[in-house]
Amino acid sequence: PTWTRRRRFQAIERAADAVFAGNDHLAGLARAAGRDAEVIPTVVEMPERSRLVPAAEGPPVLGWIGSRSTLPYLDREWVTLSAVVATGKAIKLRVIADGRPFMPPGIAVEVVPWTERGWPGALSATHFGLAPLPDDAWTRGKCGLKVLQTLSVGRPVVASAVGVQKEQVVHGETGFLATNQEEFFESILHLIEDPARAARMGEAGREDVRARYSVEAWAPRLVEAVGRWLDGQRAA
Repeated sequence: PTWTRRRRFQAIERAADAVFAGNDHLAGLARAAGRDAEVIPTVVEMPERSRLVPAAEGPPVLGWIGSRSTLPYLDREWVTLSAVVATGKAIKLRVIADGRPFMPPGIAVEVVPWTERGWPGALSATHFGLAPLPDDAWTRGKCGLKVLQTLSVGRPVVASAVGVQKEQVVHGETGFLATNQEEFFESILHLIEDPARAARMGEAGREDVRARYSVEAWAPRLVEAVGRWLDGQRAA
């Protein structure tokens, strides 16, 4: 991260009475600065099935959810997606965000504005999701919301094996982890060519998120963590 971001992170650490970090990487940075830190991961509220819709008939729809600031992560995969199209696979890229990615001709792009109520239906109308990331100090600190949202609507995800995404995706069971563009390409083809497996992986991913990364799973643990900290304060 930039010097400005490091300074802001350090200022937050100093001002905080307790540090709960979204992943082990952030917790490690806090501990290196001499602070106790407990990991409380990013979680999602499980969308009700009534808000989910099946993907439309026709070419496979690949989903990506994010914001204008993170679109460059998707832009850099234009080579991979072009290679998929070059194999003769017709695909559509659905982008749920407040901006449009750069993609060359041949890759159909549909932009759906993100809304708090509408994102589950928009994302579930895909066949599987994408979560590409470069591997650097900034992305290793990200908390994987895109992956969790995709899995929570019952869709498998092809994700870069970076940071917390390596823990969120169970490789080969709820999605695929890729370390380079070739693996990203091969994983996309696997899901396109075996839709039955993709559907099974999506259901497995939804239940895995419910068990490991849902609000209902973590709310009691967060209450317990805050309680332990308060008990420590009283005893000090």
